Amino acid sequence: MEIIPVLDILGGIAVGAIKGEREKYKPLVSVLAPSHSPLDFAAVFKNRMGFKRLYIADLDSILNNGNNYGIIREIKKKSGLRIMLDPGIRNIDKFDKSIFECCDDLILGTETLGSTDNLSWFIKAAGQKKVIISIDIKEGRTITACPGLSSEPFETITSLFKSGARDFILLNLSGVGTLTGVPGFVPGLMRKLSEIKVNVITGGGVTSIDDIIRLSGSGISGVLIATSLHRGNITVEDLEKAG
Repeated sequence: MEIIPVLDILGGIAVGAIKGEREKYKPLVSVLAPSHSPLDFAAVFKNRMGFKRLYIADLDSILNNGNNYGIIREIKKKSGLRIMLDPGIRNIDKFDKSIFECCDDLILGTETLGSTDNLSWFIKAAGQKKVIISIDIKEGRTITACPGLSSEPFETITSLFKSGARDFILLNLSGVGTLTGVPGFVPGLMRKLSEIKVNVITGGGVTSIDDIIRLSGSGISGVLIATSLHRGNITVEDLEKAG
C-alpha cells in the first residue's frame, strides 16, 4: 500500500486543510519545516521521508481565483516527485492541456466537475498520464455537481466505472485535518467494490500509522496523509515500519 503526502496550496503558500471548509484554511504550521513554502515541504517529503508521489490541491484554481501552476511545475522539476494534481476542473470548455506539464496524475473531483459526459475525453487527452476521479464525501455521501450522479459512494463509483474510470480516491472531506481516524464506511465499501477492477486511494482523518496498517488487506492501494505528518503523529520511523 502506497502512502502519499498531501499539500494544499493557496496564494502560493502551503496551508492547513480543515474539513474542506476553505474559508478556515490558514498558513500551514508543521514540525517538518519552519516555512510555508510548498517547495520546502516537497523537498522534505522526497529527501527526508522517501515519498515517491505527492498529492497537490491547487486551491486557487479550485476556487476559480487564478492558479499555482508555476509553483507546481517547479515542485515537479526540482523534487522529482510524481505529482497528483487537483485543479478543480469543471468542464472541458476552459480546460488547458498545458496543465499536464504540472502533473503526472490529473484528479477530477466530484465536488467541482460539472458533468461526467466528457470523462472519456479527459482520459484520452491525458494520454499516458492517469486520470483519477476523487469521490468527495461528506457525512458518508458523495458531494457532486454532476446532474444524475448518485450521492451514494458505491453507486457513484460504479457509474463512473461504466464511463471508463478505473482509478479513484475516496476523500472523506469531513475528516480532513481532524485526526478522527479512517471512516468506518471505507472497508465495507471496498468489499462491495471487490468485484470490479478499480484502484482506490483513500484519505481524510488518518490519525496514526495504525490507521494505515488496519487498512492493509482491505483492497485499498494507497492512503493520503497530511495533518498526521505535520503534527508528528506519523514519523519516518513509522513509515519504515509500515513497509
